[in-house]
Amino acid sequence: MGPVVDSNEAMRCEYISTILHTAVSILEGLVILPQMEVSGDESSGRVDYAIKRIIDNLLEEIICITEGKQNLPGIGVAQNLIQYKSSCE
Repeated sequence: MGPVVDSNEAMRCEYISTILHTAVSILEGLVILPQMEVSGDESSGRVDYAIKRIIDNLLEEIICITEGKQNLPGIGVAQNLIQYKSSCE
């Protein structure tokens, strides 16, 4: 795939997708939702990935939201936290 540092967003998403799919395949009841729309008081928009846990036919919960950031990881973490909070509203 090549180095992540010099890659564009699409290539970074390929790396992230591989890691997330591997992690989700280990556990049962989890699904990956790419390009999920999030809406809330503090943040709205599309996130690169969300992971949901399916509890039963009527109940599910978002357990993870992530964005593929090339640099400034602190800002990426803060953005993920705000988007996660908005998705729970």
